[in-house]
Amino acid sequence: MNLDRTGRARDPQNECADQRGDDKSDQRDLSDIPTDDTLERQDSRDLLRAAKQPVRAICGREDGMSTIEEHIEIAELAPHGRFSIIEQCGHMTILERPQAATALLRDWLLYDT
Repeated sequence: MNLDRTGRARDPQNECADQRGDDKSDQRDLSDIPTDDTLERQDSRDLLRAAKQPVRAICGREDGMSTIEEHIEIAELAPHGRFSIIEQCGHMTILERPQAATALLRDWLLYDT
C-alpha cells in the first residue's frame, strides 16, 4: 500500500486529477520526486508583514508537506495577502493540477498586482 507523509493511503487517481474531468492525459506521477525532510527554512514572517506587493498563498487540499493553516497564516501576515485552495491536489499544485494552479496565478497577476 502506498502511503502519504501523514500515513493516509494514497489514491493516485485522486491526487493528480485534472479539472477536465475524466481526461487522464494531464495527470502527473510525482511519486519518484525526491523530498528532503531535513530541509530547514528561515523564518520569513517579518518579510511577509513588510511585503508591499500582493501575496497569494496557494495550497492543495491534500498537501502532506505543509498545512492549510500554514498557508492561511502566510496570507494573513501579508498586508495584501490572499489564500486559495485547490481541491484534489497535494503539495505540488502546478504539477498536479496545472490548469487550476495557472488559473489562480493568472487571477493573481491580472487583479492582485
